Amino acid sequence: MAESPGTARGAVLFFLIAVLVLGIACVNVANLLLSTAPARTHEAAVRVALGASRGRLLRQMLIESILVSIAGTIAGLGIAVLVARFISSIQIVESLPVVLEIDVDARVVLFTFAVGLTSGILSGLAPALRCSRGNVNRF
Repeated sequence: MAESPGTARGAVLFFLIAVLVLGIACVNVANLLLSTAPARTHEAAVRVALGASRGRLLRQMLIESILVSIAGTIAGLGIAVLVARFISSIQIVESLPVVLEIDVDARVVLFTFAVGLTSGILSGLAPALRCSRGNVNRF
């Protein structure tokens, strides 16, 4: 079945809206992580005083951010599977022979995890850099 130009344009527009929403969510998560930065800066200063390197601090904070994003990715995939099954089970108009086949296959799962991992890194990078720059002498 060939796609019409309007369908392709609609799909691109829908994808761009999804990217915009993801970007807004990443900025929101980064702001939430930055709000905990003052408390984490004290923790980072203590760890530096005990011998932890800046790289180790960055790695720990990025891993925490990535774990949160992976948990969100798994929850989102679960919701996507349920919604896809629901949408595939309904028939919009009985007189039209249109069947919506929405499937969450391996490509969708891999793409979702790649986007989740990338958003976890991008959301956690600024807070991790800010916390790891703590001045040990200040505390």
